[in-house]
Amino acid sequence: MTKGYQIPDVSAALIADLAKTLANSASSMTLSELADCYVGQFKSDSVRRATIANVQLGFAEANQAVYSCSETHRDVLKKADKSELRIAFRGGLQNYGPFLLFADYLSKGFSPIDAATRTRGLFKIELAPEKVERILRGWGKYAQLVEEIPGGLRLTVETEHLLFDYVKRLIEVLEAELQTKLLTIEMLGPEIFAYLDNNDIKLDDLAKALRNYEADPKPSASRSLDIFEIFVHTLAKDRGVNVDRPKGLMDWVDGIRAKKDLPSNLLHVLHGMVGLRNITHHNPDSETGKPWNITPQAALTSTLLVPITIRSAYLYAVQRKQEL
Repeated sequence: MTKGYQIPDVSAALIADLAKTLANSASSMTLSELADCYVGQFKSDSVRRATIANVQLGFAEANQAVYSCSETHRDVLKKADKSELRIAFRGGLQNYGPFLLFADYLSKGFSPIDAATRTRGLFKIELAPEKVERILRGWGKYAQLVEEIPGGLRLTVETEHLLFDYVKRLIEVLEAELQTKLLTIEMLGPEIFAYLDNNDIKLDDLAKALRNYEADPKPSASRSLDIFEIFVHTLAKDRGVNVDRPKGLMDWVDGIRAKKDLPSNLLHVLHGMVGLRNITHHNPDSETGKPWNITPQAALTSTLLVPITIRSAYLYAVQRKQEL
């Protein structure tokens, strides 16, 4: 099921502050309880929008009209003082599909309004382009991911000096993560990135694999090939393949071919990816009874092949373009 982005019109500072409030809470909170934390500072509607933004950005989880902090972000949010909340906010923003695509367009020389317009269209966001641009600009500036320049915006990785070592390490990790995610968007293309993100297929594991293939080759290759498997399942379902009846990945690939949405040569490539997936996931090998040793070179190659084959399969199935 695809999701829809709302991009609530609310300040990044309030989003981050509310995220910390949830992180410090011993139990889930209702909107009314959250609004009570900001009486005299913010209207209840602003708190409501900030709560929606927290869910959209992954800082919070919603369950039957009550909200709790995501465990992924809780530790960093609890440790951060007020001046450091912008770094915690950055951790969610650079994993947020619309901002990633907005940043990708900025990095390629598009004006902020053009970047926002294309992002709005690809994600089917029901908000005026000017509002999308203003909100993403404000969020990016707060997170110190963009800065004003004459005539527009540019990406920046500069951050202010912070005292605590854990924050410095976090900045280094976030910087590397953003760079690898933008590289992956470059390989996929904006339309296919939006397709993946709308189907909740994230780039996190690909980014981790590209950063860790030397130190941790087999898990890195395995993580990236998991994304390939999820993509094939999603594409097969979209093309009308009964994904519940076939046995697994190979059957889904063959099902797409049966719908005439894969040419034979690309089918062979995808079959090879299925083999790579099996090698990295089966330990020991079901036929030989021995584990496969995955070299760093193989891990890097496998990881790079994932966005390449995803792009090629999508372009042929949806647009009948033959491109590898």
